[in-house]
Amino acid sequence: MRRVLALCLFALLLSGSSSAQERISFLAMGDYGVGGSRELSLGLQMKSYESRYDANWLVALGDNDYLESPRQFRANWQRSFGWARRAGLQVGGVLGNHDYEIGRGRYELKTLGMPGRYYLRRLGEDEVQLFFLDSTVASATQTAWLEEQLSLSVATWKIAVLHHPPYTCGGYSGSRKVVR
Repeated sequence: MRRVLALCLFALLLSGSSSAQERISFLAMGDYGVGGSRELSLGLQMKSYESRYDANWLVALGDNDYLESPRQFRANWQRSFGWARRAGLQVGGVLGNHDYEIGRGRYELKTLGMPGRYYLRRLGEDEVQLFFLDSTVASATQTAWLEEQLSLSVATWKIAVLHHPPYTCGGYSGSRKVVR
């Protein structure tokens, strides 16, 4: 089975409350957890890009570990993406369906800076909020939490971060379970 490594960069130029503008950006990758030279190559390319264009965050979009090995996952992460925290980036992530194979992915939470399966992070002075969601198990509890957080949010940008997109032009169809 062929694995696809994905890399995205999101950059927003935001007007703060002062006359100065603040640049908020984050790197995101998904379906990368293959280990070996391919994962290392992705990490090195992201590090090189980040050294030229500062980012605030590194975001893992799920399917972080196809090898189904907590020990290998942590070693591969450190080798490929350990540079991120040392460079001052915050790290956040979500789990994908492949991450659930061993212990429902619990071994990934600390490494990916995840306080739970769904959570909220603010970037800048509340201009951007990232809503990290568990799209593998899209529960009613999570949906109620998301609705409440969205109703309380005053952020200009509200970005949902999840593994299974509701709509896609990719090789897989969108996930109807994350559409309400």
